[in-house]
Amino acid sequence: MTVAPRAESTIVDANNPTPDPFVAYRRQDTPYTVLEVMKTTLTSLSLFPVRLGIFSFVAVTSCLAATILTAGVDPGNPMAEPLSPIRRRLMRFVCWYAGAGGCLAFGIYVNTTKTVKLDLPPLVIFPEGTTTNGVEMVSFRTGVFRCKAPVTPVCLRYPNKHYSLSWETVPITTHVWRLMTQFVNFVEVIPLDEYKPSQEELADAYLYADNVQKMMAEVMECGYSTTTTREHKVAYHDSILGNLTYDQALAR
Repeated sequence: MTVAPRAESTIVDANNPTPDPFVAYRRQDTPYTVLEVMKTTLTSLSLFPVRLGIFSFVAVTSCLAATILTAGVDPGNPMAEPLSPIRRRLMRFVCWYAGAGGCLAFGIYVNTTKTVKLDLPPLVIFPEGTTTNGVEMVSFRTGVFRCKAPVTPVCLRYPNKHYSLSWETVPITTHVWRLMTQFVNFVEVIPLDEYKPSQEELADAYLYADNVQKMMAEVMECGYSTTTTREHKVAYHDSILGNLTYDQALAR
C-alpha cells in the first residue's frame, strides 16, 4: 500500500496569515503599564515565594510516595506483575494530589465545557509531540493514529491578558516565575465527541491525523500546519541561541 504524502501547510486564521508556533507569544494589544509592573513586583515579593514553596513540597512528597508505591517493580520488564489493587488506588490518589498541588502552586483555574465518560482509563497523548505558543498547531505525529482506533480529541486553550501558560522559547525559570506571579492562570478544556475514522483514514494514518488536527484547529480558532514538525523547532532554537544558522540547523 502506498501512503499519500501529507498536504501542504494550511492556515485557518485569515487575520494572521503567517503564525509562528515557536515564538514566545505575548498579546501586543495589551502592553505593560506601570500598574502591571508594580503588580508583578509585588507578587514577586509576596506570592511567588509561597507558591514556590507549595510546588517544591508537592513535588518532593509526590515523587517520594510514587517511589515507595512502585518499589520492587521493574519498569524495564514488560512481563512484570502489575501493581496490586491497593497500590493502584494509592497511585491514583498521588496523581490527583500532584495535579491539585500543581494547580494551587501555579494559580491555575480550569474551565471545561463538559465531562467525558469513558469505559476504560484513558491513555492521554499529545500528538504534536512538543510545545507551541498556541497560535498555530504543528504537524501531528501518527503513532496513535496507526492503531486504527477511535480517539476523543481534547482541546486546551489558555486565555490570558499578558502572559500565557503555553511554554515556548522562554527559559524555564522565567516561565515559572511569570506564571507564579500572576494571580490566576486560566485554562479552558474543550472535550470533543469521539472521532471514529473512516475507511480511508484507517488505510492512511497521515490522513487520519490531519483530519483530527483540522477539526481541533477549527474549534480552537487557530492556524494549523501539516508540514511543520518538532525538527523545525529544534532548528529554530539552535538558530536563536546562535549555535547555528537556521539553514545549517535544518541541514543537520
